[in-house]
Amino acid sequence: VQFAEEGGDQDGLTKLYTQNLVRYRLCKECNTDCEGEYLVDMGIFVDAYTEYQMDAAEYACEYTRENCNCDYANDDQVCENQCYVDAGLDYCVENENEYEEEFEVQRYLECEEMEIQYNQNYYNGNDNNGGGNPYNQNGELKFFIGPKCSSDGKKVNLAVYYDERCSIPAPE
Repeated sequence: VQFAEEGGDQDGLTKLYTQNLVRYRLCKECNTDCEGEYLVDMGIFVDAYTEYQMDAAEYACEYTRENCNCDYANDDQVCENQCYVDAGLDYCVENENEYEEEFEVQRYLECEEMEIQYNQNYYNGNDNNGGGNPYNQNGELKFFIGPKCSSDGKKVNLAVYYDERCSIPAPE
């Protein structure tokens, strides 16, 4: 738990907050001797990790496309898509539904309001967070998404919360 210099009574926020940290080790191979142990802010770690994953995925797609022999194919796009599928890279196949948005995990690395459609009547009268009030001052129900450690402490997942600091978990 950390103490915030700013905040306090305004907007009903406290000066105390939880700082999430990640502990990791760098190892040459699995289950071998590792070179030290590191502790870093969870947001910084997850941002770097997801950036690396996106760069690696982009490289794999580009490499497969460049090495796909579609010179004499009737339909280059169909040929490239088949190369991606054959390489186990289904995520490289472009989405034909241009109106469907991709989930942007990096948007939620810090606590961010969740954009949802919900049935207001479903939530009215339900005590959804163990005595807390999930509604804001305007009577609107708001949820937030942010990172959370898994129960075994070995993964970082996204979770849904009631508050803008992602400290009051919403029920699953």
